[in-house]
Amino acid sequence: PISTVQRLQSLESGIISEILVHEGEIVKKGDVLFRLNPAQAKGDVAQVQATREGLMAAIARLQAETGLQAETGGTQPRYPEDLKQTEDGRKVIATEERLRIERAETLNAQISVLQQQKAQKVSEAEDFRGRLPQTKKSLEMVQEQLRLVKPLEKMGAVSPTELIQLRKEEANLQSQLVSITQGQVTAEAQMGESDARIRGMLNQFRSEAREDMTKRQVLLNSLEGGLAAKEDVLVRTEIRSPVNGIVKILYVTTVGGVASAGRTLAEVVPLDDTLMVEAKVRPADIAFIHPELPAKVRITAFDSGLFGAMEAVVERISPDSQTDERTGTVYYLIYVRTRENSIKTPQGNLSILPGMVAEVDVITGNRTVLAYLLQPITRGLQTALRER
Repeated sequence: PISTVQRLQSLESGIISEILVHEGEIVKKGDVLFRLNPAQAKGDVAQVQATREGLMAAIARLQAETGLQAETGGTQPRYPEDLKQTEDGRKVIATEERLRIERAETLNAQISVLQQQKAQKVSEAEDFRGRLPQTKKSLEMVQEQLRLVKPLEKMGAVSPTELIQLRKEEANLQSQLVSITQGQVTAEAQMGESDARIRGMLNQFRSEAREDMTKRQVLLNSLEGGLAAKEDVLVRTEIRSPVNGIVKILYVTTVGGVASAGRTLAEVVPLDDTLMVEAKVRPADIAFIHPELPAKVRITAFDSGLFGAMEAVVERISPDSQTDERTGTVYYLIYVRTRENSIKTPQGNLSILPGMVAEVDVITGNRTVLAYLLQPITRGLQTALRER
């Protein structure tokens, strides 16, 4: 065949578990010729897949946690559908759900403490707001009494002791008013503080979730490439024929043997391509042969009288002559490419296998029958009437 003989190699080291062909067997493209033990490759793929599933589930949980709100508890995670289809995937989802609930409960407990503190301050602020009008009214009444009593003091109608008592009461009410006002302001400030701490706690929770999600996404992206490589190794435990062809040589014949990386396991000769015929030509004839000359190829295994010859063309010529070591015959090699890869017959195609013997006729030109008959005469005339 024109195409190069295909050498089947194992890119990975492994133990041969099956040999599915024999030498001389015809195979189709994609046929499995050898199987390596897939245990190690399957284990590697399973390990990477488990890590990948864990990362995917964790990312879905963390994505939901980034939208967590104190009032609603956040959105439900949207786990990938392919995880829900397998038992292992469902277990991973269940693990992440337990973790999500635990984290939410811990956060809610912390927020609940702050909310209780806020509720207490709300109650205190409301109490202060409720006391403030009454205290103001009492102060106004005492101040009104003092305004009315002061003129009577000069007339001696009111004892100094009574006046002192009213002034003490005024001072006390003023102090209460200041205390109530400050208490209300403090309680309202502490309410705002509690709200700020709750918001800060939620923001920190969401920020940590986003940071964790980003890290896991980077790991997942890196793992995707690793998984593809591991799956490729698993696929390569089945060594398939790259072409339709015939198994020429099996270099490995022992099940349980070790196939090292890069080792050639078999050679497959393509059958679909056109054929390349190697022919020997005498040095006396080589001057008349050049590439692109038409040729006829007859396979000796088939009767050319019945099946005819195959159309071909000279592809190339060896640059130098060679000598047969056994017979001492000198020759040139020419390579002739056929236009078909089989002999066509009404009953079907006759396959031509590597190693068959062929006869090649290279057509160097055309002559008439008369020219062929006159050739001896013309040659004689060229040397006639000569004498040494």
